[in-house]
Amino acid sequence: MPCDMVVEAGLLATQDDRRRVLANQALIIHGGLIQKILPLEDAAELRCARRLNLRHCVVLPGLVNAHTHSPMTLFRGLGDDMPLMEWLTKRIWPLEAGLTNELVHLGSQLACCEMAALGTTCFQDMYIFQEATAEAVEAFGLKAVLAEGILNVPTRSYQTPEEAYARIANLLADYAGHPRIRFAVAPHTVYTTSEAILRRSFQLAEAYDLPWCIHCTEDDAELEHSQAMYGMRPVALLDRLGCLSPRSVLVHGVVLAEAELHTLARAGASLVHCPRSNAKLASGLAPIAACLEAGVRVALGTDGPASSNSLNMFQEMGTAALMAKVREGDSTALPAQAALDMATVHAARALGWQDLGRLAEGGPADLTAVSLDLPRHTPCTNVVSHLVYACQGAGVELTMVDGHTVYERGCFPTVDYDGLRRELRDALGWARSRLDSISA
Repeated sequence: MPCDMVVEAGLLATQDDRRRVLANQALIIHGGLIQKILPLEDAAELRCARRLNLRHCVVLPGLVNAHTHSPMTLFRGLGDDMPLMEWLTKRIWPLEAGLTNELVHLGSQLACCEMAALGTTCFQDMYIFQEATAEAVEAFGLKAVLAEGILNVPTRSYQTPEEAYARIANLLADYAGHPRIRFAVAPHTVYTTSEAILRRSFQLAEAYDLPWCIHCTEDDAELEHSQAMYGMRPVALLDRLGCLSPRSVLVHGVVLAEAELHTLARAGASLVHCPRSNAKLASGLAPIAACLEAGVRVALGTDGPASSNSLNMFQEMGTAALMAKVREGDSTALPAQAALDMATVHAARALGWQDLGRLAEGGPADLTAVSLDLPRHTPCTNVVSHLVYACQGAGVELTMVDGHTVYERGCFPTVDYDGLRRELRDALGWARSRLDSISA
């Protein structure tokens, strides 16, 4: 059997169709794929270039962050304890007005480090200067679904929506057939775009067969804006415009009405839940249990690190499960397995990357390993429960994409992290200076 590497796992959380957790398993990896999953004793004599002893770990699929704004690592901590609209208008948009391609690249590099150290192997990004993020992702080794955020006002990377569409076409041409980088089309919101942009962007997504992502029904203020601009709620508008289908990925859904859940389910659209960001901005508690009951596919995302302050998908899993229980007054709402599904298989399917989010023979060797030696994971009586409620990202020892290590015990083999930190100190000074000038 051809073999580049054997990964020896004490426990293997496969996330396969039966959601099996297997003890004492070996992943036989060759050419970036999992060739075979065997009991450890059956792989003991197999010859390979590298053998990883992770018998003290649970090995699980790499987590999939279904929505973030990775370059906003530059803005972490610069807009805390503010409501959404004030946060956008007084902090984020003024800061973004000074962004450059180089700054976006730096912020994206840092985000890749943070995500890899916390077990994430793929993420969906919505931002500007996405060519800079693509370069960072390509060099680092993660997977990503990237989208240039489309607005009806000029941004630092384009002046008109037509220029944004052209940028998307150029990125698609530049990265055609890339094994780790894909793209989506992403109008920002209904209130920062227009009917024309919503229609045109959806047509573009259909023409290129891409996911179509949009922030939607994030808070009550958005509903008021939508009503004032279009005379209807955001979901009704998207439905009227023909923008709801299995390629549609709606982010937040905090103030979805019950009838809208069935609209999304009938269309086959997905919802991305960002619980920590929604909580920090006091946007509300999304009706996730009701979404799942209605048949809506729900994925998890961190949102940007300027609003959630973290790219930690383990924290998002635990927070999502807890918030659902509080909202419903029901301790059985959103059990741990459902939260893990939202961060793996459901997130991958929402983004149209069907073979991610699980560990299976013939599938990509995208995985992370969490030590079970930590006190918080001892005794390991229920590994899925520990991953969702106890882990919080602690104990991640290894993260791998297509069989290549991108993080191992505090080290990033594909990036000069100390050099990156030095560059980031200058960027942080820029952000603070700009914020001071805005506030003056």
